[in-house]
Amino acid sequence: MGQAAEMRKRTDTRRRPVHRGEGRQDNRVRLSALPREDGEDQYLAGRSAIRNDIRGSEGTMGYRPSRRRGDCTRSPGPEYVGGQVKSERIVEAELFSAGKPVTVTDLSKKSGLDARTIRGALQKLTEEYNDSDRAIEISKMGPKYSMQVKKDYKDLAYRLADMNIPKDVLKTASLIAYYQPVLQSKLFDLLGSKIYDHVKKLEELRLVKTRKRKNSLEITTTKKFIETFGIDARSRDEVKAWFEGELAKKKAKKA
Repeated sequence: MGQAAEMRKRTDTRRRPVHRGEGRQDNRVRLSALPREDGEDQYLAGRSAIRNDIRGSEGTMGYRPSRRRGDCTRSPGPEYVGGQVKSERIVEAELFSAGKPVTVTDLSKKSGLDARTIRGALQKLTEEYNDSDRAIEISKMGPKYSMQVKKDYKDLAYRLADMNIPKDVLKTASLIAYYQPVLQSKLFDLLGSKIYDHVKKLEELRLVKTRKRKNSLEITTTKKFIETFGIDARSRDEVKAWFEGELAKKKAKKA
């Protein structure tokens, strides 16, 4: 009987289901879970899910959108109020890039600003440009406004026009000559994306040259610019000084 009972016991053991790990030696080492630090199981990018656009989160490690025309989320500065681009800067860019006289309605459609805001911006811009030593002024012709070279600088403008340079490129060339050395990124803030074509055109004519600086391009006039327009100067600094001197002379005559 003892032998029969032992056989039945062995048979029952073989038929009983064997669970994972039961009846076998497991040499694996198991570690107990460590406590997680606060926030360790959260998404990055300011608690926003990474799959979403992190630009919509304020806590994105200082991320700022690229500098594009109309972008109103820049870092605070003299041209910004509460992180927003001043309305006159937006209207200024639209006027410059238009290349022709435009109405308040035209500016409203392009900028998205209301007519009242645009009129206020135009008034401020007119005072800002016309009461300064800038080579450009804001002019009103009936219901239209335009940005044009001041009378004192028209001689240079006419020389540039003889080279069949488009009017908007002509304006860019005048600004580069007067404010050089100037960063392309700075011109982009004022003129918009058209600046790239303008600078390329002026480079092709060998009137300006560029070099890399601060993740942008620094633009200056060339010797050909001086020779082409008969300016009494030998360097870019003298070109700038020549512009300033000519303006001072004309102002003295008017006084």
